[in-house]
Amino acid sequence: MNRCLFKTLGCKTNQYETQLLREQFLENGFSEVDDVNEADLLIINTCTVTSNSDKKSERLIRSLIRKNPKARVIVTGCCVDNPYSRVKDIKDVDLFIANKDKDKIISYIKDDYVNSIDTIKSFSIRDRAFVKIQDGCNNFCSYCIIPYTRGKPVSRDLKKIEEEVRNLTKSGYKEIVLTGIHIGLYGYDLGTNLLELIDRLISIRDLARLRLSSIDPNEIDRSLIERMKDSDKICRYLHISIQSGDDRILKRMRRRYKAKFLYKLLDYLKKEIPEIGISSDFMVGFPGESDKNFKNTLSLVKRYDFVKTHIFTYSDREKTESYNFKNKLSEDIKRERAEILKEESLKSSMRFKKNFLAKTLNVLVESRKDKQSYLLGGYTDNYIRTLILDANINHINSIIPARIIQIRENNTYSKIQN
Repeated sequence: MNRCLFKTLGCKTNQYETQLLREQFLENGFSEVDDVNEADLLIINTCTVTSNSDKKSERLIRSLIRKNPKARVIVTGCCVDNPYSRVKDIKDVDLFIANKDKDKIISYIKDDYVNSIDTIKSFSIRDRAFVKIQDGCNNFCSYCIIPYTRGKPVSRDLKKIEEEVRNLTKSGYKEIVLTGIHIGLYGYDLGTNLLELIDRLISIRDLARLRLSSIDPNEIDRSLIERMKDSDKICRYLHISIQSGDDRILKRMRRRYKAKFLYKLLDYLKKEIPEIGISSDFMVGFPGESDKNFKNTLSLVKRYDFVKTHIFTYSDREKTESYNFKNKLSEDIKRERAEILKEESLKSSMRFKKNFLAKTLNVLVESRKDKQSYLLGGYTDNYIRTLILDANINHINSIIPARIIQIRENNTYSKIQN
C-alpha cells in the first residue's frame, strides 16, 4: 500500500500544501501514480470557498471512490473544517483530516515515518513554484467562510521562506509566486511585514521573477508600489481582491474600503507603473444588490483595463453573517449579471492586451503546450499569456523577449526577438 494519487482543488495555497504532502510521502518510501486505478491511497485536498467549490469537491471524491473502491481515501482541506459541508457525509472516506493537521497525514499512515520536511524542493508546474508565506485570515468579510476553516493569521518564518526560495531557484525555477490566504497580513505576528520579506527574496541571486498572489486593496501602499518600480525582479502585476465597486455593497460585505479609494488606487498604480497588469475578483448578486449597485461595479470594470478578472456569483455559506441577510437575489438575476460583467471583462482584457501590440515583452516559456494550437507559450511579467509562434523545446523554462504580433479571439500571439 505505497502508491499514492494526489488531487487538489482550489487556491494556490492548497496547491502548495499538496506539494508538501507529496514530498513527505515520497520521502517516506511511497510512490506517486497518475492513474486512480493504480493507487492504493487517495489524498484529496478540498476547497469550500463557494457552494460550487463544495459540490466540485464532493463530485471528485465520489468519482475517485467509484473508480477505485479498494483504495484507502483521505480527505483534507477546507471542506473538512466547514461543519456544513456535505463532503463529510461520504461514508467511504477512511480519514477526514483538518487543515491544522494536514502536514501530519503521514503519521496516520505510517508509524515509523520521517517527518523532517517543512519546505518544498520542487513543484508540479516545472516553470514556476508557489511558496506559501502565511495561513489564515481575521477579516471576517460577511460572506466568507475561510476565516472559519483556516483560522487566525499565522506567518511562516522569514528565514524558512528564504531558504525554500533559495533552494527552488537553485533547482531551476525562474518564477516564485508568493501565496497565502491573506498575504497582506504577512509578518504581523512576527514583528516584520510583507515588504521586508520581498526585500530579502529579491536579494537572492538566482531569483529571476517574484510574483505576488491575491492582495487586498487597502494593503497596497506606496512603499510596495515603489519597490515594484525599482526592482526588475518583481513582476509588474497585482491581483487585487476588489469584489464590488459600490459603497453600499462593500459596507455590507465588510470590506474595509470604499469605491473612491479603489479609483484612487487604480489611477495611482497606472500612473506610477503604466504597463502594470491588474487582475481582480468581482462578486455579483450579493444579497440586496440593486441594479444601481451592480451598475457601479460595471462602471469600474468599464473604466479600467484589467488583464484578467474572475467573476463569480454570491452563494450562501452557513455560519457567515450574510447567510442571514434578507433580500436574496434569484439565481436567474445572478447569472444574468455575471454574464454582463464577464462580457465587459473580456472587453477590458482586450483593451489591455492591445496596448502591447508590436511591443516586445519578456516571457517565461512554459513546458506545457496549448491544447488547440500545440504552440508553446508563457506569461509576461504583467500576466499576459502569449503563444509564441517560433518557440521550441530549447526555450522551455527560459525568459525570452517576444514581440506581440496579433490578438485574436482573446488569444495573444508573439514571435521571438533576438
